[in-house]
Amino acid sequence: MVNTFFDEINKMSDHFTYNFVEYLKQDMENILSIIQQSATEQSTYFTFMTIMLRRLSPIDGAFANTLLHCK
Repeated sequence: MVNTFFDEINKMSDHFTYNFVEYLKQDMENILSIIQQSATEQSTYFTFMTIMLRRLSPIDGAFANTLLHCK
């Protein structure tokens, strides 16, 4: 299901995707505690973020928000 979600992220509204990334940013403390424990978890997280960047249009607000989040 997670793979399908990220594969289809470009079909969701810019507003929805932007808010999804905002939620991730708000939960960053928990995310960091998980990805710092395992290289596999870290790789998986950033793979999904990369998939989002590849699927989203560069002119969308969600693209910019995802890029800033990854940075």
